Amino acid sequence: MERGWAELGRVIRAHRRRAGLTQEQLAERSGSHWTYINEIENGRRNPGVGVLSRAAARSPKILAALATA
Repeated sequence: MERGWAELGRVIRAHRRRAGLTQEQLAERSGSHWTYINEIENGRRNPGVGVLSRAAARSPKILAALATA
């Protein structure tokens, strides 16, 4: 996996925690499963554009993470 995706996962985790969201809550907001969020945050999966878009639309802090990653 490319380093950039792993870094994005770390940034998403940090912003999710700052927003006070669990992986389950972020998964619900993004229309995915919490295990998928876990794999993204741990650099084991690349997030899909749809998941990123839905997460960003429902959580301004995640949008900030995407803008700064």
